[in-house]
This record gives sequence, C-alpha cells and structure tokens, in this order.
Amino acid sequence: MRPATGRLARPLAEELELASLGLVHDLRNPLSAAAGAFHVLEALLGQGDEDTRFFRETVRKSLRSASEIVDGWRELIAATCTGEPMRPVDLRRLVTQVATELNMDSGEAGDLLTVCRLPTIVAQRHKIRLALRNLLENARLYRRDGIPLEVVVGSRRRRGRHFIFVRDNGRGIPPAHQPTIFEAFRRVPGSPGTGLGLGLNLVKRIVEQHGGSVWLDSTVGVGTTFYFTL
Repeated sequence: MRPATGRLARPLAEELELASLGLVHDLRNPLSAAAGAFHVLEALLGQGDEDTRFFRETVRKSLRSASEIVDGWRELIAATCTGEPMRPVDLRRLVTQVATELNMDSGEAGDLLTVCRLPTIVAQRHKIRLALRNLLENARLYRRDGIPLEVVVGSRRRRGRHFIFVRDNGRGIPPAHQPTIFEAFRRVPGSPGTGLGLGLNLVKRIVEQHGGSVWLDSTVGVGTTFYFTL
C-alpha cells in the first residue's frame, strides 16, 4: 500500500503557511509598538551623553534588524503561495511603481534610473513585483560610495522569449561568491544591511515558478547585471 502523502501533504502545507503568516503578523505588531515607543523616548531623552547615544543606537539597529527579518519571512511566505491568478502585467508600469515606492525615481544625489522598453507578460503580479523590488533594492544596497547610482531596466527578445535585465554600476559581486549568490541565507561578506540573505533566492524561486531562469554578469568595481527569462 502506498503512503497517502498526496492527501496529507497539501493540508499540512496549508496549515504551516497559515501558522507562518499568523506568526509574522503577530511579530509585526509588537515591533511596531516598540518602534513607536522608542521614537517617543528619543524625543524625551534629547541628545544625551555618550552612553545614552550608544544604547539608543543599539536599540535602533536591533529594531531595524528585527523588522527586516520579519519582512524577509513575510516575503518568503508570499513567494511560496500559488493562489494568485495569472494575468497580464505591464512590466514597464510595474517597474515605475516599484521605483516610486523605493524613491528611486527622484534622482536624489544624482542617482539615475532608466526604464527602457519592457513587455506586457502573463504572470502572477505580486510575485513579479516582489522579484523586481528585490533586484532594485539590491542595486541600491550595493552602490559604490561617492558615486551616483545608475540603474537601467530593460528587455530583449530572442527566439520568442523575453530577457529582462537590471543593470547597475555598483560594487559588483566577487567571483568566489557568484555561484552561491542565489542560495537562501547567503550574504556576501561585508554586505551592508542586516537582512537574512533571502532576496536573490526569492527572485530565483519566483522566476522558476514562471518557467524561467535567472543569472548574472558582475565585475567588482564596475557593476552587476541580473538577467531573467519569462
């Protein structure tokens, strides 16, 4: 007799998904409350002495780190859900919206975002938006110090397939870390930020769920281009 894994796996996965969503939601509330209370305390404390500033900065970094971890898990859960319908998605419009959310379209400090011609595809909009957001955030996170960030998003069409690219002039990824850059919980040593190292893994999973693949071309001190097919 075959084990009834097919009948049990689906309900178990759904229960785990609901439990994870509930946990992330429950963690979000006390974090928001703690952050709000901390801002009030900062205003009451003023500048304070050196010890006060040290502990205040420690609390600020810890709250930000915890918030990023919760957001990372929330995005991971969202990327594993398959209930979203496939529908037409205007990629150019979606990139523009994501850039506005990230304040990358304001040209602050000489930064430049160029959105070239992009196709309309049939996809799960929330997931594609999440993939694009992670790629744009990655470009902003790994910018070179003292140099305005330049990001170009565009596409090429070959043999009936769309090749989407996100190109930046940032730090670049060392060759030794490129083979594992899309694995979960992998971060390049010395990376800025305090995330879980899930962003590029989410991109890979989302692209593969849409029948595509993702890869990169990167040179240290020159920049990185991420490509993916849909």
